[in-house]
Amino acid sequence: MHIASYAEEGNYTAAFSLANALPSLYNLQDKELQEHTNYMQLLDLERTLAIENRKITGLNNTELAVLNSIADSSDNASGAASKGILETYYGNHFCNCPEIVGETAFKSSYVNPNDVNKIYGIEISVKPNPAKDWAAFDYTLPENVNNATLIITDVFGKTIAHFVLSGIQGQQLWDTRGIVAGTYIYTLKVNGSSKTGKIVINK
Repeated sequence: MHIASYAEEGNYTAAFSLANALPSLYNLQDKELQEHTNYMQLLDLERTLAIENRKITGLNNTELAVLNSIADSSDNASGAASKGILETYYGNHFCNCPEIVGETAFKSSYVNPNDVNKIYGIEISVKPNPAKDWAAFDYTLPENVNNATLIITDVFGKTIAHFVLSGIQGQQLWDTRGIVAGTYIYTLKVNGSSKTGKIVINK
């Protein structure tokens, strides 16, 4: 079994035992080791919420600070998961936007990342939502982009599905019949930019 399976069963002793062994098993160094630390923090948060029977919407200030720290420092799965939680449930906005040259007033103004994504031709929506047996993601990519990735994670950052998208416009179907009911985060990644949303699976 792997870490996610143990965690899903509530066997956090086994999950942490296996997760703690990863750095020595794979000789993790530098950024890989930092990403492992981030993952361990998310796993610890998942365990805490399970033990205390709390939902992801009930994080305290310390837990939110941890997520913000990971979101700011990680460009990998832990960062995407943290950003997804903060954007979906706490109204935070993250955008790797190009700097605007010229008027200083523009730089100090808040820019909604979804508006920037639309300008650059990045759009994604999902239906039905909530979904039961399947979900269809409709996407639009910029004209100069050959492919992009759609990653679906649970609220703790565990990857549930991963798709490579191609073409300027298209639709990606996700078979959710074997997916546990709950809330999931989807992230469309295109050339360093991303757009995130949530989908609810009902059974």
